[in-house]
Amino acid sequence: MGSPFTRFLQVIVASLINHFRGVDVGSEYDLYEVKTKEYDILGASKLPHTAQYRFLDKAAVVTDPESSTNNRWRLCTVTQVEEFKCFIRILPIWALTIALSLSFSQLSTFFISQARTMDRNLGHHFTIPPGSILVFSAVNAIILVPIYEKLVVSNLCKHNGHPRGLTSLQRMGVGLFVSIFAMGLAALVEKRNAVTMLTL
Repeated sequence: MGSPFTRFLQVIVASLINHFRGVDVGSEYDLYEVKTKEYDILGASKLPHTAQYRFLDKAAVVTDPESSTNNRWRLCTVTQVEEFKCFIRILPIWALTIALSLSFSQLSTFFISQARTMDRNLGHHFTIPPGSILVFSAVNAIILVPIYEKLVVSNLCKHNGHPRGLTSLQRMGVGLFVSIFAMGLAALVEKRNAVTMLTL
């Protein structure tokens, strides 16, 4: 079976070879797929052809019916091409989760360093420990989740008819956008604080 990235590279190479040879994609029936019911990888199933990223379909075009179909660097299956298409589709989501990971790492590291410089006194006799500042993140979630469920979801259901208000992908997108916005805002605040400290 090998690495999936090897299979992805085979799709790229085969599609480029056929592109420079002037091969055009006709109908999906002209594309190569194994004749068996299961895929040629044990335990894997075939994927149906999709019209998106049609330039990659050139990797599965049979240019010589009498040539061997075992060389995946020259001829890929429809399923192999579709696997690469799926990988391309999730790349934007994966790239955006980097910003989310950064915000979570800040929460457990730099957030405590910031807490050390804050005024954490509650009254004259109690000071919040720096490590306990993280509790406010959980408290924030406990407060906001019921508000989201009761107000936001119910209003969105009335407008778009979705039982959860937003699809899972839309909720992920909103969450990632808010995380990126919060990280950018925090960076601007820290930059201003650094400039202020230097001028003192």
